[in-house]
Amino acid sequence: MNSAASDSPNRRGRHWRRFGRYASVVGVVAAVLLVVLYVAARLYLPTLLAQKGDIEAYLTRAAKHPVHLGRIESYWRGLNPGVRVYGVTVYSPDERRAGIRIGEVQISVEPLALLRGQLEVYRLVLVRPALTLVRDRDGRIGVADLSLPDEAPSGAGLAWLLGMARVELRDGELGWRDERAAAGLFKISAVNLELRNRSARHRLQANADFPDKLCRRCAVIADVTGDLSTNSWNGELTLRTEGLDLQALPPILRERLPGDWRGRFDLDLWSDWRNARPTMIRGQAAATQVRFPFGAKPQTISLRQLSAAVAWKQTNAGWRLDLDRLTLGLINAPWSAGRLHLEYAGQENLFEIDHLNLDDLTGFVVANQPQHPLLRYWADLRPSGAVNALRVKTQGPLADPSAFEVKADLVQLGTAAHERLPSVTGLSGHVSLDNTGGSIAIDTKNFTFDLPRVFRAPLPVGRSKGKVHWRKTADAWHIAGEDLMVQGEDGRGSGELTLDIPYDTSRSPVLKLRVD
Repeated sequence: MNSAASDSPNRRGRHWRRFGRYASVVGVVAAVLLVVLYVAARLYLPTLLAQKGDIEAYLTRAAKHPVHLGRIESYWRGLNPGVRVYGVTVYSPDERRAGIRIGEVQISVEPLALLRGQLEVYRLVLVRPALTLVRDRDGRIGVADLSLPDEAPSGAGLAWLLGMARVELRDGELGWRDERAAAGLFKISAVNLELRNRSARHRLQANADFPDKLCRRCAVIADVTGDLSTNSWNGELTLRTEGLDLQALPPILRERLPGDWRGRFDLDLWSDWRNARPTMIRGQAAATQVRFPFGAKPQTISLRQLSAAVAWKQTNAGWRLDLDRLTLGLINAPWSAGRLHLEYAGQENLFEIDHLNLDDLTGFVVANQPQHPLLRYWADLRPSGAVNALRVKTQGPLADPSAFEVKADLVQLGTAAHERLPSVTGLSGHVSLDNTGGSIAIDTKNFTFDLPRVFRAPLPVGRSKGKVHWRKTADAWHIAGEDLMVQGEDGRGSGELTLDIPYDTSRSPVLKLRVD
């Protein structure tokens, strides 16, 4: 037992000594490699710096414009040697105007590539770059004061940038001039961008100072994996804007918006993408003075204000949208709508909302002069009051549903008389209806009912309770009331009623009333 116990520490000691020898060998090899890399960099970089004229000539041929380089010096960043150029300028063909100016360029190279006698860029930093892009009357885009390209970009430049481990742009300035529009020079300053690449993964952060009339603060963050030149990439995108005004966008961007979209937007949205398509969006969104196209015919809808916490998700059959803490101001002062839930699944769709201010909604519909038949019908009815816990479910296409179900709590509902429908004011209760009929549980005060085809004058009711059902028959609408209680100035009564309103306007309605 004592012999075995003594052998165990000896074996552990031999293992540690062997590990120490391996570690020493690895350390020596690493040190030798570092020395070799250092010597290679010291031998190669000075020859590179001495070839400034050749480098300028090469860049001039590649850019097809004169390129002048300022002072060049070598430096080290960690284990990566590099070259720093103070001042890079790309001139017009006559060398009288500078099209591109860069205050400083830093290029770090791969040290292992130097051992092979090659120069591979690991990190590229552009400090204070400045240029102005221009679109000519033919639609071609290029750099101001430089010759416009004869061919469309091949995408090789993007592939080159994505092949580097790190690309940075610091404190840049970008101008835009559009000769196809009557707009002046558009400038963006303090442009900062950081791109990190590792194999097929690409991470980007970018922000800039825009004109106040366009955006007080705009930034984008991306983390994607895949081939960006095709639709085979996945990843996450984050967009942040404060006061983004769509109307102030340059014409080349406004032209890409669907229809006549306008408004100011504050956004903080995260999104997940699969195969270059969004599958999920979450975050905060707010907008003011929004205008957007609506319907198949050209029509513009305007609303005053909205804000909400957004959660959108793609589903197997369509998509789902949740707006929490939704605040709406269609044409009047903002009001809280609570939570809005939408499910679009092609043939079956669902809409739910906690609260609707019918006065604001009706004013919005009337002000926008709707062309859609359902909205025109709403404008004729002119509903007022409020609706709570609204739930609408439809079957079939949204434009022409084959069936629908509606449930809601009515609060002081009012409607105008329209066609065969009566006008009401002050109606409260729970309603449930579909395309064949419905019911309402009434519990209301100061209710007025006006049906000119039946009663000579509106019927004021101080207090009313009961249940009313209606259904569509072959030749008329059949309405039945049960457990009815009515209290007015002339007294109190209870009973039941039935009312048949024929579709044929030449026939009179039939009312049967039992009062206790």
